[in-house]
Amino acid sequence: RAEVCFREQLALDKSDWESMAIYGAMCYQARDFMKAQVFFQDALQLEPNNFVISALQAYTFLAFEDDSWETMLSRSRQAHAGSGGYHTWDVVDWLLGHHLAEMAQDIISKEKPETPGYNFRYAKIKIFKLELEEALTSLTSDNTIPEVDVSSLVGDILYLQKDIEGAASAYEKAHIKLQEQGTIRLYILLRLGDLYLKLKRYADAKSI
Repeated sequence: RAEVCFREQLALDKSDWESMAIYGAMCYQARDFMKAQVFFQDALQLEPNNFVISALQAYTFLAFEDDSWETMLSRSRQAHAGSGGYHTWDVVDWLLGHHLAEMAQDIISKEKPETPGYNFRYAKIKIFKLELEEALTSLTSDNTIPEVDVSSLVGDILYLQKDIEGAASAYEKAHIKLQEQGTIRLYILLRLGDLYLKLKRYADAKSI
């Protein structure tokens, strides 16, 4: 169904580079690498300075070429003002932001597990794939992940496991930490409101 929606969107707006890139990643996940290349190339023509799309296209080349991800990533960096500031995580975060966990998992597999940021993103991928115990293990094995991120992802895991009280407690910890930092995350507030209603904590739901 999602594929049909993106095709309809592209038929209506041929300048929507982000939908092209998303559809290209969907084609990759369906292992239609040739079609993925076409859509990444079309998106890149519309958004030539976008490192993420360039890296996605480069990664798809690995299906055809005997080369390494490090080499492909380096070429993408060089194509964007020679910046060394871009990282695999920019690509993985974009994919996860669009719920494209299969391609994100393929790309993260090219990184070493001890790389800073690996376990946090690996846990998010596993949550998307509903491999919840593995996600929890990844989170609790890395004490460098910020507490607020651990609490929010643990909340996601418990929410999916239908542990209503446990999820509420985890989200509350994340929300308190965010308040201390002077910020909020809307989805945590929405989840807390939903959980408070399920727990019949109506006053808390109203205040959130």
